[in-house]
Amino acid sequence: GRRHEGRIFTSADQKLIGAVAQLTAVALENVRLQQTELEKQRMANELELARNIQQSLLPQEFCATGYLDATGFNLPCYEIGGDYFDFFPLSEDKCLMVIADVAGKGPAAALRAAMVQGIVHASSRHSAELSYLMRTINDCIRERTSAGSFVTAFLAALDHQGRLSFTNGGHNPPLLIRK
Repeated sequence: GRRHEGRIFTSADQKLIGAVAQLTAVALENVRLQQTELEKQRMANELELARNIQQSLLPQEFCATGYLDATGFNLPCYEIGGDYFDFFPLSEDKCLMVIADVAGKGPAAALRAAMVQGIVHASSRHSAELSYLMRTINDCIRERTSAGSFVTAFLAALDHQGRLSFTNGGHNPPLLIRK
């Protein structure tokens, strides 16, 4: 090629242009890598925030009754997941225990688990009947999820006299372990 003034590029000109091109390529690659790292950090921050939100939906206090000692812990496989458990009083002499598992992992499963938590808390204010609660959960989940997505749930009510009633919506059977 020729320069703007019409002179031909010399060997030194070509070496200079090649060096500038290499430096430019390195600078552009560094910018691309920096943007990728920033995006990874942003995603990690968002997943950490989502994990904190999900953990806040789980019961923090298990002293809801004078007739039951309970505890629970959730450690998701990934940063967040679709496991959900809960424990709260339905009345002065009855408490509800919930164990649910959303099919899948990650943010989508965590969002569905949060939806289940909302359905359980809202519907339990209308009725403490386990069959009503399970039917309501099932109907709401079916209306709001795509094909192939599902939630298993186990609901149990324990009263102050030690009577336990439960219903199981496809969840693994729970274990009752006595002293």
